[in-house]
Amino acid sequence: MKPHRLRLSALGPYAGEVEIDFDPLVAEGLFLIYGTTGAGKTFLLDALTFALYGEVAGARGNHTLKSDHADLSVSPWVELEFTSQGNRWKVHRTPQHVRARIRGEGTTNQSATGSLWKLTGGDWQVVTERSSEVTSQVVGMLGLTAAQFQQVVLLPQGKFEQVLRAGSNDREALLRSLFDTELYERASKWLEDEAKQRRIAVSRGQGELEHLQAQAADRWASLQQQTSPDAPQPEDQDGAGSTGSPSGEEPRRFPGDQTEFDELVGTLAELAETQKGRADAARSAETSARDALTKVEAVATAWNQRAGLVAAQQALEEQRPTIDATRAELERADAAEQLRLQVDTESAQRSTLEAASSQVEAGGAALTAALDAAPLLPPDLERPAGSPTGEQLGAMGRSLAAHQARLQELSTQAEQAVAEESAAAGSAKGAAEQRELAAQQSALAASTTTELEALEQELANATAAAHQVDGLRTTFEQARAQAVAAAELVAAQAKVDDAVARLAAADESLATERAALSALRQQHLDGIAAVLAAELQDGDACPVCGSDDHPSPAAPADGAVTADDVATAEAALTRSEQARLQIDTEHGLAADAAAELRGTAGAPPADTDGATAAAATAHEAALRLRANDV
Repeated sequence: MKPHRLRLSALGPYAGEVEIDFDPLVAEGLFLIYGTTGAGKTFLLDALTFALYGEVAGARGNHTLKSDHADLSVSPWVELEFTSQGNRWKVHRTPQHVRARIRGEGTTNQSATGSLWKLTGGDWQVVTERSSEVTSQVVGMLGLTAAQFQQVVLLPQGKFEQVLRAGSNDREALLRSLFDTELYERASKWLEDEAKQRRIAVSRGQGELEHLQAQAADRWASLQQQTSPDAPQPEDQDGAGSTGSPSGEEPRRFPGDQTEFDELVGTLAELAETQKGRADAARSAETSARDALTKVEAVATAWNQRAGLVAAQQALEEQRPTIDATRAELERADAAEQLRLQVDTESAQRSTLEAASSQVEAGGAALTAALDAAPLLPPDLERPAGSPTGEQLGAMGRSLAAHQARLQELSTQAEQAVAEESAAAGSAKGAAEQRELAAQQSALAASTTTELEALEQELANATAAAHQVDGLRTTFEQARAQAVAAAELVAAQAKVDDAVARLAAADESLATERAALSALRQQHLDGIAAVLAAELQDGDACPVCGSDDHPSPAAPADGAVTADDVATAEAALTRSEQARLQIDTEHGLAADAAAELRGTAGAPPADTDGATAAAATAHEAALRLRANDV
């Protein structure tokens, strides 16, 4: 919280109005309030506290705040402007006091009032006008109650020792509100819980240890009893016992504390290590014995197998004659099996020969039929009387092959003769066409000179036009851009005109709404007496005249304007102003766009269109001429 300005009137030692500007003092850093005794130094701080919380510290009560030097007709008040949570606030309070009656003689009690304001957009907006709500709002903003504020920020005179001697609970509550100790409280609680859990775990472990020690004692006694059954049972004496020893040695006593128990554990570990060595030696001997047993069992198995084989050999010797007879029969079967392949091959060859003979007979019949149907046969061809032999077929083949070669040669000579005849006919026709073509070329040669002169002139024109294409293209593009800008300028100017019309309508509407709002405010002020009268209660002082008698309170007139009506009109006016601002923004954008298009267009739309058409025509002509040149 940062105070800016404190104003008060008719409070404490100050009969008149007093104003203190804290901003210059804060700029200096540390400052001092000094004066003679009774000058009112402490009361300035009391007034600041009262403005925030509606109460003061010390023996001074709220009902004694009004200055004794002020007239009874003057109402005391205090006003404080301060900054908190990034916002500027203003609080105004009036303490409970006694004032003179407005009508008649005597005095009346005036109740305390309070109001809180917030600076928004350069204007003070009412937050609340109830004293209790003002206090709640201040406590929420500062995070301190009135008592905590007085103990920490404004320590009253004579209360320093009381703060130092405050109880731990009060001091803890104060420090907790001043400093964010929630994290440390959670850490402290967590540590306490962890310590409690650890203590419980230690206690549980101690119990388990004692239980294990008791079990170890029982086990120890059992082992001693098993080692020496005739020895006396261990006697319980302070948790320790003794056992007899069969060798007559002094019996070993069970440990009575942890140290002796640890020593016993070490001794048992040594004994266990010794026993482990003995067990390892026994296991090694057992392994050797098992290996020897395995070898003996293997030899015994071999002898058993030998006995079985000898018995089988004797049985086979008894079956030897039968086996020899079977072996001789098997040898004869093997010899017969070797002749099976030759028999199968001979049978297959006989089948193949029979099939070939059938094919030869059929081929001879077909050959005889073909010779009978042939139109031209060689004169030296000998036709067999029956089925031809191999030699006859060879001779017939050679004769037919020679005859086929002579026929092919005659066919080739016939084709050449036909081709030569066709070539002769084509040559005669070509000669006629050459004569006609020569006549046409003579006529074409006569007109070529004239066309060549015309082409040379066109070539000169195309060369000149080729040098003008780039300039004409630039002129055409500029003209086209001007034409597009001129076309768009019409639509942009229409938007500007529309925005101007809407601005005029909005200004007219705003003027009407402002006039209506002013009229509503005036009507509301004219009927404010009825609004105040509606809030009057019997026995409460009138906020206007101060009287607690209300003989004839004002009644609301027909069609009275309420504060809600005024607020509704103000909201509507705000929306209209925002709409007008939006229209103004659109007008500016449209005007900028039209100005840019106007700069690009340059000439009026009609002239631009004509320039564009002329540039386009010239550009196309130049392109055609350059194409002819190429």
